[in-house]
Amino acid sequence: MMSQELETTPKKSRCLKTLMWRGLHYLIILHLLIEVIYCAYMIFSVLQPNNGGGPLMDRALTMPFEQMVTRRLYALECWVATGALSIYLAITEIAPRMRADQFSTRG
Repeated sequence: MMSQELETTPKKSRCLKTLMWRGLHYLIILHLLIEVIYCAYMIFSVLQPNNGGGPLMDRALTMPFEQMVTRRLYALECWVATGALSIYLAITEIAPRMRADQFSTRG
């Protein structure tokens, strides 16, 4: 009876630890996705010029300097978040799956 309790305790601990790491993993992904969506919203909805959104083209000449700088800073933040998300997914999701496929085809 006592040995069964000792065997299940490490399993529960390991399961809880795995669950916590998985939760942190998805929290990081969710945070980066929200950051990308928020920046895109700020660039294309909130900080759009008075005469419409989308690419600025010639409207960039008539846009106030502060608004242009703010828009560019959000764009830079969006690129950083997108790059971080891509690298994080490549390290944690794509590379392990490719490695698993490579080992499964060998043996």
